[in-house]
This record gives sequence, structure tokens and C-alpha cells, in this order.
Amino acid sequence: NDVIFAKITPCMQNGKSAISVGLTNGIGFGSTEFYVLRPSKLVLSKWIHYFVRNQYFLHEATNSFTGSAGQQRVPISFLQSYIISKLWFTRKSIMPCNMAMLSKKL
Repeated sequence: NDVIFAKITPCMQNGKSAISVGLTNGIGFGSTEFYVLRPSKLVLSKWIHYFVRNQYFLHEATNSFTGSAGQQRVPISFLQSYIISKLWFTRKSIMPCNMAMLSKKL
């Protein structure tokens, strides 16, 4: 149930992401051009998938791009330091969540 999130332009700006389900033996492999965001007991993969497709988040990620034109990428430091407001969570949530708690780099 990991969420993959494209880190390179233009895929990231287009909101390319997916939830990894139904993998043989629960193992997958793929490109180095996406990040793997692992859900926890507190945050469901569907919520993470919804969040990383949000236009505000995509705009913020675009502003963090590094690299040359045509080969720009979202740096891992953006995900590690991104603070998700508690307003994004349900009423059951008490604390804001840091993306570093959710992200796992391949």
C-alpha cells in the first residue's frame, strides 16, 4: 500500500502518483524518478495519495525544484521538511505530521 510520487518534471506537476497494491509477494520495483511514501497506522495510503495530488502541494513542490530546465526534480529535503497542517487530518488527529515520517527513499 505504498504511494509512489513522481519527482521529475513534468510528471510531478501533472500529479502522477499511484498506490501500490496487488504486488506479487508484496514486492515492487520501478524507476528512480519517484519517491515511495509509506503509510503508517495513523495515515492511510489513500489519504497520502489524495494529498500529493492536491494543487497547493504540487505548487509548493514545483517551487522547490532543483536541476536544469527539463530535468528538474523535487529534492528529498522538500518531502522531509514539509509540514502537513492538522487541518488536513480528520477530527481524530491531534498533531501535525511531518512528511519525513511518511517518506521512504528507494
